[in-house]
Amino acid sequence: MIQYKSMRNERGGVVLLLLLAIVVGALYGGYYYFQGTPRYALVQFKRAILFKDAELAEKYLDMDNFISKFLGDIPTDADKQTVKKNLIYEINWPSQKSTFAGVKNWSVFTVPIDIDVENKDFATAEPDSGTYVTLETKGERQWIITSINFNRTR
Repeated sequence: MIQYKSMRNERGGVVLLLLLAIVVGALYGGYYYFQGTPRYALVQFKRAILFKDAELAEKYLDMDNFISKFLGDIPTDADKQTVKKNLIYEINWPSQKSTFAGVKNWSVFTVPIDIDVENKDFATAEPDSGTYVTLETKGERQWIITSINFNRTR
């Protein structure tokens, strides 16, 4: 039998372990809930840009939708693939003039996120002054960024 020096009796030890289990369970539940929110997608995308992780960025950014909305109509799929490769290169090796340079300044924890009342699978946020982000659900618990309008009006 394990003895705990900080616990005076067996009952106190059981209560302490029970409280610890409740706290750990609550923390896990809170993190599980957080993973299913649009804010989590913003946090992960910013993390991908900060740590130069294109694979993570692609998980939280719908590249095809982003390219279409950011650049307008691109004539061929080959051109879209070229733009996509350039964006992935910029994420992995960002320069001062990178498309995503402004993402580093996003305040992802304090920004208000508006989830559409009629369509719960659609949300918008303004993580930086003049930068508008649109998010949509992908699957049951994952949100992805579908468009980013940098320093423009809606």
